[in-house]
Amino acid sequence: MTVDVLVAGFGPVGAVLTALLGERGVSVLAVDRAPGAYPRPRAAGLDEEVLRLLVGLPGMAGLLAEVRSSRRATFVGPDRRLLLAAGQGPAELGVPVGAFIHQPSVERALRAGIAAIPSVEVRLGVGVRGLREGAETVRVELDDASVVEARWVVGCDGAPSTVRSLIGAGYAGTTFAQPWLVVDVRSAEPLPVAPEIAFVLDPRRPAVTMPMPGGHRWEWMLRPGEDTDQMTRPDTVARLLAPWIDPATVTVERAAVYTFHARMAGRWRVGRVLLAGDAAHTMPPFAGQGLASGVRDVAALAWRLREVLAGVCGPASLDDYERERRPQVAAITGVEEDRYGNWR
Repeated sequence: MTVDVLVAGFGPVGAVLTALLGERGVSVLAVDRAPGAYPRPRAAGLDEEVLRLLVGLPGMAGLLAEVRSSRRATFVGPDRRLLLAAGQGPAELGVPVGAFIHQPSVERALRAGIAAIPSVEVRLGVGVRGLREGAETVRVELDDASVVEARWVVGCDGAPSTVRSLIGAGYAGTTFAQPWLVVDVRSAEPLPVAPEIAFVLDPRRPAVTMPMPGGHRWEWMLRPGEDTDQMTRPDTVARLLAPWIDPATVTVERAAVYTFHARMAGRWRVGRVLLAGDAAHTMPPFAGQGLASGVRDVAALAWRLREVLAGVCGPASLDDYERERRPQVAAITGVEEDRYGNWR
């Protein structure tokens, strides 16, 4: 089998890249070891730049009807008394300035749209095992022992990226000693919580709360010495929710503890292999910029790949992709790089 582009990883970033290429007639094979989309929400918010891109993709025309628009952010004290409210201003791109999403629903709609693109094939339950670059293609060995010849390979396979490891790109950076408990609840009825993002400025336990389609999310910072397994127990989650809502009236969709990272691959392109999304960089997820940065990556990469495949530009133009995206990712993450690409 020979394709123009093999996309390793079919999470939201890999799926967006697949759609951007496939809708322009590029032959794409997307592979992912997972048998389906991740069933629980992770990213909760998107900004207007990313929303505008997504609504133009196959299967995504109804996206804006499914999100909850964000109009302002609030900062409250430990007693939830309002300290500051920051409005987000008018929308200028034809979509909300920001919106809260239910990620599994967004991914299902996007995958359904991709399934209708003739030039795209998706294989789930199989991942990349080996890469061998030739003069015109990359020989890709998959987990099921099949072999694919691809003119270009893009690793969108997340922070533990196999593709990044195979090209020896490195992944320097920092892990923050600030684990957070994230709890998502579903409710058929409106909850007695303000429908806006709120930052709880409580020195005893900082928290963030925000609406989601069909539910709500809370995030609490763990205190030193707290056990992660204990914090995700139903009784602990119910105790933390009780000051806000009656825990018996909701269904807990997810309760998980996350540790944040800020890491960057040493190179985003090695020959005919490129990296995007968490395979190229990770950052703390605040303000939804983890997913948003990955979508911006593939938006910057897709049109360049199309022009190279069409012979409009030479392969060297793909180096501009990293030159465009890397400084913005570093700025959002709040780190500096020296001339050797080391973060500090």
